Amino acid sequence: MRALSYDRIYKSQEYLASLGTIQYRSLFGSYSLTVEDTVFAMVANGELYLRACEESVPYCVKHPPAWLMFMKCGRPVMLNYYRVDESLWRDQQQLVRLSKYSLDAAMKEKTQPYFTAQTQRSPQYDLPSGNIAQ
Repeated sequence: MRALSYDRIYKSQEYLASLGTIQYRSLFGSYSLTVEDTVFAMVANGELYLRACEESVPYCVKHPPAWLMFMKCGRPVMLNYYRVDESLWRDQQQLVRLSKYSLDAAMKEKTQPYFTAQTQRSPQYDLPSGNIAQ
């Protein structure tokens, strides 16, 4: 499986070169892909997963994705990364566009103060009004 993951990493670096220099490192038994130290994708079990963001919602609604899962304390945990399927690999222009959305959203979130970035994703907050849900 490790060889498949490295093949996918190298293919991702080739296809997504227009985003910048893509680095990778081991993370949670998978590999994170970064540009300028910003994680925008993961490679797990030989598959590429892009970080979901607001701009990728229309694609994910039209093409219901498989989400990246990992086990934590014996329980499955779903991460906010969707699998790049073969049809998306064949549409390199769309793949680059969705990858750029993922990278831009991750970079934007990185510049937000910690508290703001965390509360915007927290289900306990009613985001439209800014009130804490009861």
